[in-house]
Amino acid sequence: MFVRSRNSLLVCAAVAMFATPVLAQPGGGRGGRGGGPGGGVGNSKFLPIAAALRSEEVREEIELMPDQVEALKKLNDRENGRRGQDRPDFRNMSEEERGEYMAKMQKEREAQMEESNAMVEQILLPPQMDRLREIAVQMTGVNALFSDYVTTELKITDAQKSKLTEAQAASQAKMREKMQEMFAGRGRGGDQGGERPDRDAMRAQFEELRKSVEGDLLAVLSTEQQANFEKLKGEKFDVPQRAGGGRGGEAGGRGGRGGRGGEGGGQRRGDRQRPESSNE
Repeated sequence: MFVRSRNSLLVCAAVAMFATPVLAQPGGGRGGRGGGPGGGVGNSKFLPIAAALRSEEVREEIELMPDQVEALKKLNDRENGRRGQDRPDFRNMSEEERGEYMAKMQKEREAQMEESNAMVEQILLPPQMDRLREIAVQMTGVNALFSDYVTTELKITDAQKSKLTEAQAASQAKMREKMQEMFAGRGRGGDQGGERPDRDAMRAQFEELRKSVEGDLLAVLSTEQQANFEKLKGEKFDVPQRAGGGRGGEAGGRGGRGGRGGEGGGQRRGDRQRPESSNE
């Protein structure tokens, strides 16, 4: 019984670990996730605006000024303090208790995301916020279709929302099946026996599943909506890996944006002028 319960927990943990990258990543293999407040298996009404700013590359991309960096640091310290709460022992919780706890946590994360995003919008200038939204849509991938911002911009209907939810539920069921297959037979020898499934092998299988899921979700949209969804992503940005050491020596040379709105590119580092506010 304990082994079965342990395997069930491993399946749940693995689905939680891989669900967001599988369903969200627009390109294969990069580790950037929606992450931060609101990240995880559940859909969020909000884009990961505040969470995206934890990436150094993202902060460089939107050209933060020193006073903005300081204000965002205070916001991040506050969020870190909120996350320092004790977590329950999932092993001693029933499925119902785990479900109730996860639903409660999702609700709390949504409230925190809404508050954090609103505070970020007060700190950033309009052009910075516009670019940050584009990056957040890229980071979130097809899961962005569940956010209020994207559903409003694309004019997604209630009928389409229902179809998107059904398609994602089916995809998560497929993931659980795959996880159970991969864990089956690996727990021989009691709770200490068996081998852990290979993460790379799991990622490869889920990448294949991701492409299928992405196609199913995008198929709900009209051709015009699909085109507009791509426009919401803006200029392609290489979502950085969450794992340390994945950014070695990029030094602002990500594909040479070269001229957003006529920027010369020579102010990417060093002396920068504050981006112009769009009072136009």
